[in-house]
Amino acid sequence: MKSNPHSKEAEFMPKLRYSAESKDDLKNITRFIANDKPVAARQWVAKSREKCRTVALHPDIGRDTFR
Repeated sequence: MKSNPHSKEAEFMPKLRYSAESKDDLKNITRFIANDKPVAARQWVAKSREKCRTVALHPDIGRDTFR
């Protein structure tokens, strides 16, 4: 389900930005995978981007905050 970019929740969502280097890395990895498995390459990109969105929304995920 896609969110409405004009919703009240969207105001509080962090802006996810990919550096030029990370974009190049994604392209190169995708091309490498696509040489043998084009469908798997597209799936990998989709999953990778979803994981990036998750980290952007929850930057403390996986951190030990009980120190």
